[in-house]
Amino acid sequence: MSSHAPKVLEVKIRPYQSQSQDRPDHKHTSRVYVCTDILLDLQLKSGETCYLWKISEGEHTRREAVIWLAAEKLSRKVVQVSKALQEACGFRLSDEVCIARGGELATAQEVKVKDVGATEGDIGELRGRDKECWEWVLEDCFARAETIFPGMTFKDVLVRREKRTFTVHSVNGSRSSVAKYDEVSSIKITSATALSGGATPTAIIEHKSLQLVDIAGIDQALGELNNFLSDFNRHFKFTKARRSPAVLLHGGRGTGKTFIVDKITNTGWGKVRKITRTTKPAEIQKTFKEAKLAQPSIIVIDDMDAIVTKDGTILQDVTEAICEGVEELTKDQPPTSLPRVLVVATTSDISKIPMSLRKRGRFATDIMLPIPDAAARKAILKSSAPQISPETSDQILDDLGERTHAYTPEDLALLLDQAHITAEKRLEKSEQESTQDNFVIQEDIEHALLVVRPSAMHDITLRPPKVRWHEIGGQDRVKEAIQLALETPFRVSVIFPPRSPVGTNNIPASRDHAGLRRVSHQRSASLRPSWLFQNPYGSSCSHRDGVQLFCCEGS
Repeated sequence: MSSHAPKVLEVKIRPYQSQSQDRPDHKHTSRVYVCTDILLDLQLKSGETCYLWKISEGEHTRREAVIWLAAEKLSRKVVQVSKALQEACGFRLSDEVCIARGGELATAQEVKVKDVGATEGDIGELRGRDKECWEWVLEDCFARAETIFPGMTFKDVLVRREKRTFTVHSVNGSRSSVAKYDEVSSIKITSATALSGGATPTAIIEHKSLQLVDIAGIDQALGELNNFLSDFNRHFKFTKARRSPAVLLHGGRGTGKTFIVDKITNTGWGKVRKITRTTKPAEIQKTFKEAKLAQPSIIVIDDMDAIVTKDGTILQDVTEAICEGVEELTKDQPPTSLPRVLVVATTSDISKIPMSLRKRGRFATDIMLPIPDAAARKAILKSSAPQISPETSDQILDDLGERTHAYTPEDLALLLDQAHITAEKRLEKSEQESTQDNFVIQEDIEHALLVVRPSAMHDITLRPPKVRWHEIGGQDRVKEAIQLALETPFRVSVIFPPRSPVGTNNIPASRDHAGLRRVSHQRSASLRPSWLFQNPYGSSCSHRDGVQLFCCEGS
């Protein structure tokens, strides 16, 4: 878990001990009184602000108040809230609320006030000099209150034998903040028409965009991911669908899963919390709970297969803790929106993720990061901006993109690193000191290609054994059938699209083997043109050496 997570405490609402503290002039009614322990936990001091919100409603409903050390002894499980603030916030006695750290108390610049009687149509609206007169009287009321907040109501204010009731509508454009009133503050009695015009109150938190841009080589996967991320800012019209804030990124080693997770966390959209192999089930549940209370948040579960399994055995307690945590996020959430908690997990082998985690409402959304094709490899190489002469850069990188079949994005990065290291050593041996030659050249690229090999080919044979048909004795009918299966797709392009993988295998009943075949087919498709063989035919074994993938370079 992140050490920078904000402290959030759960407390209950209690009234002021002395009713005289709830004064008619509203002085100090913006205060919430707490014990010393709460001040220390939140790292606040009297006079600073805190945030309060009902646990049942979520942080998006939070209200700001002034925190203050209580004169009498209080439990760390309660806060004292004035009746005026309770009514403004919609709190009731014994409500369970969250309290979190705020900051310095701001100064009220503009205060919009609603004339309750005029708004309800009981009396006429104030205009001209009458309006200015009432605003002048309200200045005195606010000055005596010292701090003001939306919902604060001044009843039966008397001017020239006329009584009116006023309620603070917004402070500095916000419907949820608290501020100090002083001589620079201005009051504006707003008409009922203006208030009903739908002026949107300023949000307490400015949520940053949760979209990823400028990632080369994964256009389709990036589009799917951004489409999923856009749901956090979407108001759903089809509310019957069960949605989840969790997404699973999967792909082979070096395909960019961790890179994308880092991009997401660097958006600054929310506080980042991490679940690792050492995180215990109780801590996992606490992580989800804290994230729900401190929205927006991002929960990262990198290499989830290593977290939920051990030596091929599913860790039930860890798996159940994650399942319950994801479902808890959407509990009591309106079906028109997602909770502002993104759960992003990664795995190199999706078949190792327990099906209980991939059920509806959990990690039902999965996005595959494929091994890049030639066009994607060229885009990745060019986006890396290697130190190559501008005159030859495009030609060298285009050629390199064509030659690096089955190289992952990580392999390409290592390849360029090696080319730069080779160029550095080459220049050290050279007596030339001119900066004009400080570029990676084709010779450096060739050396790097010998050092860095494609990691996606660790179980793939680029050059099949040189066994000729005539060297295989007997089985003439079998050989003819295999030859027909292998050659037909290349000869009859109308029926079979070019560059498609050709496979000859039997579908086993074994669930594990079926998962292996599915992954093998996905990999062969991403490495096409390729041939997928299963040996022995009809075997129900579940080992990787039961499948051979032969990859053919070229078209």
